Amino acid sequence: MGDIEQQNREFAQQTPAAQPLPLDWDALVSDSLNQFLHAFQQIPIRVPSTQAEANIIYVHAPYMQGSVAWLKDGQKRLGDDVLARLQNVAAARMQAPEATRQLLQQHLYTAEGQERLVAQGRATSLAIQQLLQTAVYAHVVPTKAGNRCPDAQDCRAWLQTYGIGVDCSAFVQQALTHLVKASNHATGKEQSAIDADAVGWIRSVTVYQEVQQGNGRFTAIHTPQDARPGDVLVCPGHIRMVVRGETAVTGHILHLVESTSKEGVPLGCQLITTDVGPQSIQVTYPLPQKAIAHQTPWVKRPHDSEFHPDAQESTYILGRLKTLAQFVDDNGLRL
Repeated sequence: MGDIEQQNREFAQQTPAAQPLPLDWDALVSDSLNQFLHAFQQIPIRVPSTQAEANIIYVHAPYMQGSVAWLKDGQKRLGDDVLARLQNVAAARMQAPEATRQLLQQHLYTAEGQERLVAQGRATSLAIQQLLQTAVYAHVVPTKAGNRCPDAQDCRAWLQTYGIGVDCSAFVQQALTHLVKASNHATGKEQSAIDADAVGWIRSVTVYQEVQQGNGRFTAIHTPQDARPGDVLVCPGHIRMVVRGETAVTGHILHLVESTSKEGVPLGCQLITTDVGPQSIQVTYPLPQKAIAHQTPWVKRPHDSEFHPDAQESTYILGRLKTLAQFVDDNGLRL
């Protein structure tokens, strides 16, 4: 519980400034989500320098899913990619130098030995920054041959090695909690830990079921044309958030944010890598007034030069958090 309360305090610190109502809520959501993504893609870290002041580098948080404790849980059914990732992380933590093991023990576990959220692929950008900055100051982040201090790629590699990052569900859970707090702040309501209860614990498969059934936290949005900023795009194994929509001659484009395990080029990096983490993505729907399942969407990721068809995108459905939908209706906010 203490770990969740710490996240709530972090969210409160990141809540956008209050704005007078009525306001363009969609524009506020779009801006908030872009800032939220940027916080994971550009984590500022101070590194030693020969100059009077330390240099600041910016690190793109990687994707990480689950806990190494899952390896001992016989009830967990792990895919090959998840299993391999967790096995590599578990081995790296066991074989780490003593100073690194002590630092990880301090930051990944409570005094009672319970895992913190940062050890479970559910880290906030602030938690990653604090852990990584401590590691840099402690000189436990390996550097490339000949380099005196770590660069952004060294820091990102250190995070990946020891399993520090954020999965798709945690990324969306944090973003939605951030928006709930922003909605309360915009109307002058006092912030509290109760705000997070409107979102709750998120996993893509449960959100998918709730959207389908309509009896949980989310209601279904039936066509891409009806999607708005703050909606979720979800299939049983992945979840994203809508930043904004755009009408084009090719159809309706949804601009989305996600944390992905797929290959990509992290912001500030030059080479394609796996477990790219938080990124933006665009999906075009040729038939904006039709359900997603009845068409083949076209996808464009940051490293793609153009859109390409992807039949797997037809498995996604759109949903809206009821708490945010009610907030918009109650306050008569503009689309």
